[in-house]
Amino acid sequence: RRDRGPVCLFCRTRRGPDFWRQDEGLMRGCVCRGGDGFFHLTCLANEAARAVEDEEEPDDMLWNCCDVCDQAYHGVVQEAVARECWRSYVPLPRSHVWKFWATLTLGNAFNENDRQEEALPILEYALATAMGFFSDDHDQVMDARTTVANCLLDVGRHVEALQMLRDDYATDVRERGAADG
Repeated sequence: RRDRGPVCLFCRTRRGPDFWRQDEGLMRGCVCRGGDGFFHLTCLANEAARAVEDEEEPDDMLWNCCDVCDQAYHGVVQEAVARECWRSYVPLPRSHVWKFWATLTLGNAFNENDRQEEALPILEYALATAMGFFSDDHDQVMDARTTVANCLLDVGRHVEALQMLRDDYATDVRERGAADG
């Protein structure tokens, strides 16, 4: 067998060598070496669509880190994957958990790549969704609020961020009690 070089991990595991895509470039945004960790963005999106059709639980790791080495994607690969994630789930209703994870993934990708002005409205939308969707999950809502507050700090809206963090602390103390210290 002739070595074909790097191969998409989804093509290799799901389709076999006779069906490897030739019409799209490969991406890798992790620490894999050699031919591991490469994927076609389309194949990743197809895998995600299959998971929705099979009504699997959301696997945000599919969109956030390499399936081989488990390292989080970063930089332009992280943003490209996050955009495709969002595009894959945007048709779903607002109340669908996959849409929430897709929105959060996109917002976090922009935020982590120093694009806070673009991230903020997306993260605020994710927070509003989380407050409705996870109203009984204190930690989930607090995580989303903290992400928004930190993004507010990064864009220079310190007063709003500080007020949000103070409100979160007061809520946490009320629900869990004062921290030892």
